[in-house]
Amino acid sequence: LAAIAHGALLVGLLWTSIAVQVIQRRFKHAAVWAMIASAMSAFGLIHQAKADLTFRAFTKGVGGFGTSPCAFTIGYLSQAIAFGLLAVLQGGGSSRVPPPRSDHDEEIEAEELGHELGRVRSESTTISDAFNQTEHNGEDDLQSITESSEDDSGNNH
Repeated sequence: LAAIAHGALLVGLLWTSIAVQVIQRRFKHAAVWAMIASAMSAFGLIHQAKADLTFRAFTKGVGGFGTSPCAFTIGYLSQAIAFGLLAVLQGGGSSRVPPPRSDHDEEIEAEELGHELGRVRSESTTISDAFNQTEHNGEDDLQSITESSEDDSGNNH
């Protein structure tokens, strides 16, 4: 966790950018963001307590090699390679990698969501109306029962 704390703002920005591109299935863009993260980790701008532009501590981390700039650089480069391969497969029309999402897809999803919410709202209004009607009928029944019991008690005396 200490490695994430160093440069946390930049790490959050980079990871969010990568995640958004993956969600949108824009793997080429995700690969670019992973390369940027790789370069920043190589210089110690992220995941290190201080930047090292001389690369003297490139393979030495506080907790050993696993927290060194080299380890993080390798990790981000591995991501970039994986995203690059996905982009190549996507560009080749592979059935295993879906095409990038378009803004049109989001508009359709939003429109479908709006219709669905409208349907649910109208159903809940119908249920609410039915409940109110039942409640109103219950009050009428209670009033008629009260009136009939008053009539009965008046007749008994």
